[in-house]
Amino acid sequence: MANLHKNSTKGILAFCAIVVLFLFPLFQFNIIKDLSRRNKCVHGGDGEVEVPDTNQSPIIISDDGISREEQLGEVGEEVSETRKEHNGGHQKFPNMFVMIQNQLYKKATAHVNTPRRKEFTLSDWSRGTGGLLDSDRLLLGELYRNASSVFEFGLGESTKIAALVGVPRYAGVDSDVNWVDKARHDSAMDHFRFTFADIGPTKEWGNPTKETLQKIHFNYQIAPLIVENDAFDIYLVDGRWRIACACVSMLHAMNHGGDMSKVMVGIHDSDRTMYWEHFGKVGEVVQKSEKLWMYKLRDNVTEVDIFDVWKQTVNMLQRR
Repeated sequence: MANLHKNSTKGILAFCAIVVLFLFPLFQFNIIKDLSRRNKCVHGGDGEVEVPDTNQSPIIISDDGISREEQLGEVGEEVSETRKEHNGGHQKFPNMFVMIQNQLYKKATAHVNTPRRKEFTLSDWSRGTGGLLDSDRLLLGELYRNASSVFEFGLGESTKIAALVGVPRYAGVDSDVNWVDKARHDSAMDHFRFTFADIGPTKEWGNPTKETLQKIHFNYQIAPLIVENDAFDIYLVDGRWRIACACVSMLHAMNHGGDMSKVMVGIHDSDRTMYWEHFGKVGEVVQKSEKLWMYKLRDNVTEVDIFDVWKQTVNMLQRR
């Protein structure tokens, strides 16, 4: 009888051991899964960081008791605001790279109220040799004086006019690094932002010596505008690949909140048939001087229409 009781006890203990060995991994897995839900962020498909909505807010506190949001200042305030937005039981956090980008962009592009917003006249004006005629200068002076933002493909005398009339927000690009430096010096406006487009070695008028380099179209036509989150009032195209750059300018304005009843794209030397023949399909001339024609978007023109013109002219390099 004693042996029977002893054997029964061993059987029960063995059974219990088997149950524990079977259930423990499941128990351990559930604990890890729960901790992961509480403490880990996962990237959502829309580029934001998604965190499960738990009772404990995942705010990082430093040793001195200051929250990470407080350390980040204005960025932290925006992060805190996003914690209040819920989507399907989840809190959404902005991508931190985009957060930094937006903060620095706002600072760099803030409109500057300059005391130099004055009328442009030809009296005492030092004329350049880049191809502008007096009628072009007067038209640019009038347009720039009434514009709050200007983007230029091709720097030079037009940049000096923008500085004289005090354009509050300005950005421009050129393929000649020396010309970029000269424009920065001559304009003497600290808030003007200049971009050097690396299209390889250049010759006269900033033309590439190697026209087949794979980087040149991206670096010149599109890269300078990628960083611009807001549309410009005026885009002046007076550099290389003019028709393509005019198309990109129009598309940029359409995709970045531009009022297309007001946005204008100017192409210098539009008296050349090739310019108005192509860009005239999507843009309507609303003001013009002898060589500078200003276009607005034609009625019923779509982005696809503009893309088609760009596709036909992306490799069309105008040398002067």
